[in-house]
Amino acid sequence: MPNYRCNLPDDARELLRAKNASTRAFDICPTDNNRSRLRTLQRAVKARMKEMRESKWDELLEEISPSHQAYWKLTRSFKSEVESSMPPLTKHDRSIAFNDDEKAKCLADSLEAQCSVPPTATLETITVDEVHSLIRKLHPRCAPGSIGISSKVLKILPAQLLCLITAIFNAPMTNATFPAERKKAVVIGFRKPGKDGALLSS
Repeated sequence: MPNYRCNLPDDARELLRAKNASTRAFDICPTDNNRSRLRTLQRAVKARMKEMRESKWDELLEEISPSHQAYWKLTRSFKSEVESSMPPLTKHDRSIAFNDDEKAKCLADSLEAQCSVPPTATLETITVDEVHSLIRKLHPRCAPGSIGISSKVLKILPAQLLCLITAIFNAPMTNATFPAERKKAVVIGFRKPGKDGALLSS
């Protein structure tokens, strides 16, 4: 397998080395300073890689001609690129949603109806052993999430705190009441093949 990093400019390689070193430093000592430095370097690497891709693209466009092997592939890709949009959606009351805001509201209402838990429903609770087992399986470098606690910290928690975490997880299950932050999600819908795109069930 070719080593693409060898083809990078010296400044890009130095940025990558600095970012990797900063990642290791943050894994060992997840302080605010280390987090800030890591994010700064991540942004710098992303910007440099984008700049290099755009430069390569400009070079290709300057040298491309009908005799270039990529010429016809590029032409076909532009020709076949079709912009598609979601058709009007039929609401539950049989009215039609035309604009994007109405469609988004329609889909949100449909998903809410499908995913809501009845107030009388009994949800299965979890045990301390299950929580401990899941924490043990976490990757050392997995993202800490909105609470900002890294997996390395979770792995060294004492038994008392594991019991507390389990109780926190079980509270919504017992009361069928979930925090607002846990009800938020980014949903991307894909139409089922061969189904009518105007129907919410599709």
